[in-house]
Amino acid sequence: MDVDFFLKERTAFIKHYYDEAEAPFAETMRKIDAEEAPYQPPPCDPDTMSLEPAFLQDWLRAQAGFQTVGQTCLSILSDTLKYLFHDV
Repeated sequence: MDVDFFLKERTAFIKHYYDEAEAPFAETMRKIDAEEAPYQPPPCDPDTMSLEPAFLQDWLRAQAGFQTVGQTCLSILSDTLKYLFHDV
């Protein structure tokens, strides 16, 4: 087996997967932070507003997705290195 080729292909796939999978989560977080549509906060009414920031749950879900993608990539990389070191 060509170890160099395998490692380069596998890491290229991991990078591509990360870039494609994290993009929607990062974009959601960015839109919420920038208060862009559809994440524009409602008009302020001190009597009915909670102390929680607008769209907090959406932001937390996007952050969890973002972190899960990173953890998945690290897991794939870890398995790749285990496979390589086991066969060498």
